[in-house]
Amino acid sequence: MSSFYLGLGTRINCNIFSYDYSGYGASGGKPSEKNLYADIDAAWQALRTRFGISPENIILYGQSIGTVP
Repeated sequence: MSSFYLGLGTRINCNIFSYDYSGYGASGGKPSEKNLYADIDAAWQALRTRFGISPENIILYGQSIGTVP
């Protein structure tokens, strides 16, 4: 999947931030609704605080279970 995101970022000239929900892909932990929301919040907080990106410059995109929330 990472090659898809690399290509997408190149085509639309933007940075891509990607992660796996708990219990999926390369992520540890157990899949649960509680962890799903915690993962989303952690990703949002990382974009806002660690990378300093303002909300109006963040586009959310999901595939499969990533489209649920």
